[in-house]
Amino acid sequence: MTIKMKLPEKWKLKLRLSTVIAVAAGLGAAGGYSLIPWYWMLIVPAIMPLLKKRQIICGIIAFIIALGSGIIQLYLNQKARSSLPSRPSLIHGEIRCIDRQLSRRPELPAKKVVSCEVISDCKTFETAAIFPDNQQVFYGDTFTFSGIYNPPQSAGLRCENGDIAEEYPPLYGDRPLLIVKETSPKTPSFSLLRGIFVCRDFLLKYLLSDIKSPTAAAMAAKLFFGTSNGLPRDLNEDFINTGTIHLFSVSGLHVGLATMFIMLLLGFLPFGIRHRVAAFFILFYVLCSGASLPAVRAGCMMIIWCILTSFLCPAPTWNSLMFTWSAFAIIAPETVASISAQYSFGITAALLLLSERIDEHFARHRNILNISLRKNRSMKREHQIIRRQKSLCSTLFAPMTAFAAGCGISIFRQNNFATGSVATNLMIIFITPLLFGAMFFKLILGSFIPFCNRIGAFVLEGAFQLLIEITDNMSQFFSPLNVSSPPLWSVIIFYLLLFTALGFKANIFSGLSLTGAVMIIFMWQHPAFQPEPFIMVISSDSSRPPLMAFVNPKSGMTSIVDIPDAQTGALAGKILRSKGITHSNVYLSSGTDRSSRGLKNLSKKVDLTIYQHFGENEATKAFNRNLTNAQTPQLQLPPPDSMAVPTRDSAEFQDFHGCRISSRNTDSGRLITVKKSNGTLIQETLPWCSRPVVWIKELK
Repeated sequence: MTIKMKLPEKWKLKLRLSTVIAVAAGLGAAGGYSLIPWYWMLIVPAIMPLLKKRQIICGIIAFIIALGSGIIQLYLNQKARSSLPSRPSLIHGEIRCIDRQLSRRPELPAKKVVSCEVISDCKTFETAAIFPDNQQVFYGDTFTFSGIYNPPQSAGLRCENGDIAEEYPPLYGDRPLLIVKETSPKTPSFSLLRGIFVCRDFLLKYLLSDIKSPTAAAMAAKLFFGTSNGLPRDLNEDFINTGTIHLFSVSGLHVGLATMFIMLLLGFLPFGIRHRVAAFFILFYVLCSGASLPAVRAGCMMIIWCILTSFLCPAPTWNSLMFTWSAFAIIAPETVASISAQYSFGITAALLLLSERIDEHFARHRNILNISLRKNRSMKREHQIIRRQKSLCSTLFAPMTAFAAGCGISIFRQNNFATGSVATNLMIIFITPLLFGAMFFKLILGSFIPFCNRIGAFVLEGAFQLLIEITDNMSQFFSPLNVSSPPLWSVIIFYLLLFTALGFKANIFSGLSLTGAVMIIFMWQHPAFQPEPFIMVISSDSSRPPLMAFVNPKSGMTSIVDIPDAQTGALAGKILRSKGITHSNVYLSSGTDRSSRGLKNLSKKVDLTIYQHFGENEATKAFNRNLTNAQTPQLQLPPPDSMAVPTRDSAEFQDFHGCRISSRNTDSGRLITVKKSNGTLIQETLPWCSRPVVWIKELK
């Protein structure tokens, strides 16, 4: 006798099919690409009994396809990375420019380093390239060349149990650099994008005409079409410090605003034709903007939405979002872990849910009014009031959602959240539609009426100047907060839970999933879940002292002893910023030019207060002059008995927050000894290597 267990139908999860496919594809891609721990895969069999048969079949298919795609692409990426030359060498072959940010317009600054594809010794790989004498190149230009190849260098090596465990990510990018010495042009092959970019330069000709300010011209080209060499360095730093640099990455905000203006311009067409023609123009705009991943992602959402809406398909907005996520999880599994991708989908999903709930709320009142209107024509005024309320709610939800996206990106992507980003993002939300309106006005009317062209140029310059002033004042007035980066797996699970919550039709299960997502946010920022205090040592060669640091992420307190060179300072800054550290005390035992460069690199990531023993030797005097010229923070005398002056072979830091750290050179490597306040000893030997070796030990 067999007993079959079958759940009642009312216990089944009321999920849209597209939601099940999206969550399954996201889990499969994250698991296949090794982005989350393996045990999260147990979620799949756990929720299967709660799904309907059709949902289970579609979910399993999406999971298997995304899992296989993740495994294959991870293997191919690792194989391609390992096949690259590991040392600088002289190479020759064929090179083709694939940089989509290039433009031939004389008003825009030329890029010094361009992206290229190289074919050499039967190997094909992408690289950053510097051409001789600032040679102007355009997308699709092809040359035979000879040049010097420089492989990507990692920032350092992580030491674990006395052995090298892995490489730290590259400090200045993960692509090799090719310095081209000689070139000979070849006839470029046919490329659709090359023709599109010629059209883009044609549009830029009219867009940039009558704009006198070079900065405004560069900002306009970067904001609308993703071209030019970017922003001036100081201005770029201001946008980074306020968490608003995402404005100049053509993504959902830009494609969404372009879609809105296109739909308004095509309002005279019938409903179905209008949406299909709009899909064509959205595709053209995405290609003109360089077809970057965020632009393609947002464009796919908008194009699918236009097509589904034109055919009156059910839930077109939600389904377009979920199917786009599923497609990108399969085609590009690594994007599942991209913060920008998660916010593009997550925030759009939240906005869609709010708009659906608004429509449901006002639809009920509209039905009641329609019944009442047949009996009483005096209810017409109430009907108009409800329409205005709906318009007001939609107007408020859109900027608040965009504000949440901006603040979220500034926290998790730049890891540089400042209180000023709240106000700055809100202001940018209202300035950006003005900029896009001026762009369409200038391109459409300004091309035929010179007076309209001058008006559009005046509005663009004024809006960009207002944007610069707001960003500059906000970056000076507000200081960053120390917020540590959340674990990657928790970010992925948060968005999968968010999709599930928004895709539920039953309120109770939607509330449970949303509660789980909120709990993960609580875990990110609650002090109990913050990293423990740890010791960090970065060891260079035996002729220089190591960098020794005590870091307490909960309180934001950091103390660093000695910065031997520029690479060590940059690596330490990168690690500290990832832990949410924004300020550090630096104790220097001696002053050299290399220490000065290390301090400069470290100060790009964290604020510094420097303590130094003042000596009378020439090296120390020169070091002090370098610090003064570089406008580093004011030097102060160190507290007494805090540091023993290191020699070439040993160094010791005493009275170090209850710990005592010392280092000593040995034949096999640098011996690090940590004596904790309770008398416990920790020892580790860091091997000698050609690159900095990083050792991190938690003090539990």
